[in-house]
Amino acid sequence: MALNAGSLLQTMLGAAAMAAGNDWAKVQDVATHELQIFAMRLVEIERALMSGQIKRPVAVQLVAMARNHMIATVALLSTMLIMAAQHALDAAVAAVVNTVNTSVGFQLVA
Repeated sequence: MALNAGSLLQTMLGAAAMAAGNDWAKVQDVATHELQIFAMRLVEIERALMSGQIKRPVAVQLVAMARNHMIATVALLSTMLIMAAQHALDAAVAAVVNTVNTSVGFQLVA
């Protein structure tokens, strides 16, 4: 029986949504995109394996690489979100530096 990317995706999305719980809405877009790509890669790997184009060890490595790619993508997006939050908070603090420091008479906020 050949794998079906749509079925794999729906199964993975259901499991991911359950695991994420109330946070699912926050990660749904990224998770859906990454899992869709992963499902398609699984189908391609299965096809190559069944046709003899690749052997089991290569298939295992390709699946590991695909999983690592998903993790790296999410990590990158998390880092970008943290950087954006830091930039916004730095701007917010900078907006009140003079007011606070003038009020207390010394450089309390830098």
